[in-house]
This record gives sequence, C-alpha cells and structure tokens, in this order.
Amino acid sequence: VPIGGSVRIEWDPNTNTGCTVSGPGLTPNPITNVSSPSRQNVVINGQSTFVINCGGRTDEVTVDVQESLYET
Repeated sequence: VPIGGSVRIEWDPNTNTGCTVSGPGLTPNPITNVSSPSRQNVVINGQSTFVINCGGRTDEVTVDVQESLYET
C-alpha cells in the first residue's frame, strides 16, 4: 500500500464471545464487544498491525507500505 493509501480492514469473529479489534486508524480504537462481521476503511501512513482478540485467542495482520519510487 502506498503511504497515505486507504485499505479496508474486515473482521469476522465467528463466535458469540465479545471480541476486541484494534489498530491504527480504527474508530473507536479499540473496538470492543464485537460479535458480528464488520469492516472499516483506514488510511495507512506506515507499517500498521491490526489485531482481533476473542476470548484469549488472538489473530493479527500487518499492512506494509510501498517505498516511494521518487524522491521528494
């Protein structure tokens, strides 16, 4: 993803347990008591890690940024 680019972060807790989703750019952050699939668009300004925690089970994804091909 280029710096300043937008990505859609989606999650599906697939459980009845209230989950927590956290990561830069999410509103609110963290998002608590998640029990159904949802998504948010966020702007990526650097390497960003998003985490979902459900009843002690955790999964995460890291979004990397592209290096600029041109000097500014």
